[in-house]
Amino acid sequence: MHEAKVRGERKRSYARWWGFSSFVMALVALGACEGNEATEKPGASLPEPEDAAAEPLRANLRAQFPGQVGEVLRSSPFEADEAGYRRRLPRGAGAGDELSVALPREGEGAVRFRAPDGFEILVREEGTSGRAFTVDDAVAYPRRGGTALWVAGAGGVEEWLVIEADHAAAGEAIGAWRVDGAEARNDASGIHFFDPAGRARLHVTAPRAFSEGGHPIGVRLALDGATIKLYLEEAPPPGAALLVDPAWTTIAPMNTPRESHAASLLVNGKVLVTGGFSVGDVATKFAELYDPATNLWSFTGSMQDARYAHSSTRLADGRVLVTGGLSSIFGSLAAAETFDPATGTFTPAGVMSITRYSHRAALLANGRVLVTGGANASTELYDPATNGWTAGPAMNYPREAHALVTLASGKVLAIGGAGLSGASSTAEAYDPATNAWSLTGPLDVAHAYNTAVLLGNGKALTCGNTDSQAFCELYDPATNAWMLTGSLVKGRYAHSMTLLPTGKVLVAGGVGPSSLTSAELYDPSTGAWSTTASLGLARGYHTATLLQNGSVLVAGGDPPNVLYTANAEIYTSTTPIACNGAADCTNGLCVDGYCCDSACGGGAANDCQACNVPGAQGLCTPIAAGTTCRAAASACDAPETCNGVATTCPVDAALPNGTGCNDGNACTQIDQCAGGVCMGMTPVVCVPLDACHVAGMCNPATGVCSNPEKADGSACNDGDACTKTDQCAAGVCTGMAPVECTPLDACHEAGTCNEVSGMCSNPAKPDGTPCPGGVCVDGACAMDPSGAGGNGGAGGSGGAGGNGGAGGHGGAGGNGGAGGAGGAGGHGGAGGAGGAGGNGGAGGAGGAGGNGGNGGMGAGGAGGAGGASSSSSTGSGSGGSGGDLVTEEGSCGCRQVGGGSHGAWWVLALLLLPLRRKKG
Repeated sequence: MHEAKVRGERKRSYARWWGFSSFVMALVALGACEGNEATEKPGASLPEPEDAAAEPLRANLRAQFPGQVGEVLRSSPFEADEAGYRRRLPRGAGAGDELSVALPREGEGAVRFRAPDGFEILVREEGTSGRAFTVDDAVAYPRRGGTALWVAGAGGVEEWLVIEADHAAAGEAIGAWRVDGAEARNDASGIHFFDPAGRARLHVTAPRAFSEGGHPIGVRLALDGATIKLYLEEAPPPGAALLVDPAWTTIAPMNTPRESHAASLLVNGKVLVTGGFSVGDVATKFAELYDPATNLWSFTGSMQDARYAHSSTRLADGRVLVTGGLSSIFGSLAAAETFDPATGTFTPAGVMSITRYSHRAALLANGRVLVTGGANASTELYDPATNGWTAGPAMNYPREAHALVTLASGKVLAIGGAGLSGASSTAEAYDPATNAWSLTGPLDVAHAYNTAVLLGNGKALTCGNTDSQAFCELYDPATNAWMLTGSLVKGRYAHSMTLLPTGKVLVAGGVGPSSLTSAELYDPSTGAWSTTASLGLARGYHTATLLQNGSVLVAGGDPPNVLYTANAEIYTSTTPIACNGAADCTNGLCVDGYCCDSACGGGAANDCQACNVPGAQGLCTPIAAGTTCRAAASACDAPETCNGVATTCPVDAALPNGTGCNDGNACTQIDQCAGGVCMGMTPVVCVPLDACHVAGMCNPATGVCSNPEKADGSACNDGDACTKTDQCAAGVCTGMAPVECTPLDACHEAGTCNEVSGMCSNPAKPDGTPCPGGVCVDGACAMDPSGAGGNGGAGGSGGAGGNGGAGGHGGAGGNGGAGGAGGAGGHGGAGGAGGAGGNGGAGGAGGAGGNGGNGGMGAGGAGGAGGASSSSSTGSGSGGSGGDLVTEEGSCGCRQVGGGSHGAWWVLALLLLPLRRKKG
């Protein structure tokens, strides 16, 4: 029976469930990847006697909602304690730090979701009140017009609202929940609540709602600040009760429910999900992306063709090739298209030679994609370089819904599948080197709708068949033979199989007699299977994608009684395994200190991938953006850094021209890059320090000029005009033969030399300083006039006045002696200005006043004044004649002759004064 027929029968049996949606709230731990723990056994609980209201509520649910009562009342029970009721939300096996939900004892309290990192979200439902009570496995709270019941749901907890008849109308809010501790945002996929780091922790999507009898009824959600409100979109039948199903689970759901879709891990760590069988029982062309960093799904560009039961393969350049599948309109497809993560769009990729569905595809080492089967034996090869297809060699047997795995040798192994006569027990290998298929040894049992992975030891493992058999087999390339290995705990088909970073293999879900929740782990070292954490929701025809952090994303599928689901959940594998060498790892790949899921570049230091990235140890993961993968080789070589997506280091590049650099030569003042070379510009110009040094050379290490000394004796200028000869000595300019200053003449000092002009200062001597023939006056030597004349002898004629002293001004002529005839006034002293002529001595009996003395020989001196006539017996004498004025200019003197004898009157007055006093 081929896949389409099997799926068609299942769809018909579940058709009555079409149209149900789910109300989902998901709490996700920051920085961790969530999965599903094994079904918990309840811990010790406080005894909870059944409330009197329990039985009437149970009876009403059975009568009004017989199709849903089992979901409402049967689940894993909560653990009761003094504060209320608790349940740990399932996560990945080995995670060890489960999320938890705590229900309050009183309806007015908050439901608390708490993550291992301490992040907490509080949810308070409006309208609930009173003490909680239990009904079977549900915890119930009275609410206005009905009851709220909390039960363990798929991957979390669910709340069912029972609304009594005539307590709800179209357009009215029939429920409201206030969420505290997170930021609320709204988008096309629902309502999301984010922590401060920007990671979605709580998700709310469209709920399921039923009127009495289990008939679906439309409801919608709205966000009002931090409050979620639930509105009834259509009026319920009069007198009918309502049942609404808000569910709180551990991961965001997809935007579109789907099964038989395809999923591929992108280079950037996101997961691309394409197509599938979806709403309306038709194929969908919608595609969406899951981002592990934000725990959100978002739509991307749609495919050219709606399809399911198709294949998707990531190409070497990061694009994804989607091929074939079934279309609701055109049947099976031959068209192919590629998705470009850079643009988020799909573009045609040629058309295969025949239509295919339930076929398989594998990437070859040469970058081409091999597509096999699909109810036939033909193969085709896609070449990304030409975006075209070429026919490949036919397989030995037709097959669909088979397994395809690439071996370590590069060969591709096709295993089992549905053939013309049912499940096949054949296998064959394609060799790209010879472009030919060759049969392997036969399988021990037939397999179809099986899966396969390549183990770390180089062997291939396959399991599954439509009869839900549990047999698993190993292929050994060394012997080209198959052998049975440990059987699954529970037989299944249409399941997922994932090689974990630990080397173990995870099988999840699938179809037994019905869809399964169970999951199992295969240990290659023992060849045995063991149960692990169960799925929160039973499913088959789903996808399972290994994330870069080692977790596995399980999405979509067909749960029991439902054709397709948007539900997604994450399985977290055990702690990464540290290693010292290949022998420590089951796959022989010890990279960067951890058993790695791939060779990961061999741990090279110059690429952008590693197996020890924090949070993803054991997985070959792109290194964080900004990490240097190639250091700069020179001043103008740019360092290359990883972009956080690609696993290879960018191409080596130079810094832009004009970028500042350092050429290592301190003697260039400006350095710039040009063509990847650091060019020095504006060189240092050396100049002599002074007159006794030469410029020298610039030292490239220091940028300092050498400035060596000139030879001793080299001429220089010390800047001092008072040294007549300057010479260098030990690098210093030394002045020699200093200027010797001498007096200009007898009336000037030698002084000092002026360093600027080289002239001596020669200051004048103080006035009165004796000089030859006189005294200095204003720097000139002047003749001194004769001194004052002596007084005439008493009674006789006045003696001749004495000559003025040399050098100064001529002294006043001596007065004539008293009593005699007035003696002649003395001559003025020579050299200076002529002294005033001496007054005639006082006449005895009116003697004649002495003549004024001649002016001295002093330069410029005025002749002495004529002496006053001496007193005589007659009381009068003739005044002396005025003295000559003699001046000296150079050595020549002149005199003025015949100056008036004005001074005689003064002398006479002085002589008469005592006489007048006597008379008195």
